Amino acid sequence: MPLTDIVWPAIRDLAAAEIDEVHSATPERIIVLEAAVLIEAGWQDLVDEIWVVVVERDVAVERATARDGSDPAAVQARIDAQLSNAERMASAGVVIDNSGNAEQLTENLRAAWSNLGDNNA
Repeated sequence: MPLTDIVWPAIRDLAAAEIDEVHSATPERIIVLEAAVLIEAGWQDLVDEIWVVVVERDVAVERATARDGSDPAAVQARIDAQLSNAERMASAGVVIDNSGNAEQLTENLRAAWSNLGDNNA
């Protein structure tokens, strides 16, 4: 049995309980669930909207090797084991581009956040 079959259901239960608790106390409150494996784990039913952050493969490899000193082939193998950008984008209501620098990412996130109220009015 893969470790994910043991861990992911427990994490999902914890997240669902926390979401229920917050909704009970303040139903109008926006809850952000940061879950890198949300789509892979099948947790889409926990959320109202999915935001996905994407970056081109070459940029991801370059950043990871610079940050961690990892071998580029090892980074590429990890990326290959994950869902592709296209697969994740197919489940997304909002797609955030992270191909630029940190300031551009922050600007993209702020723009998407400011549109949140417009989309749920």
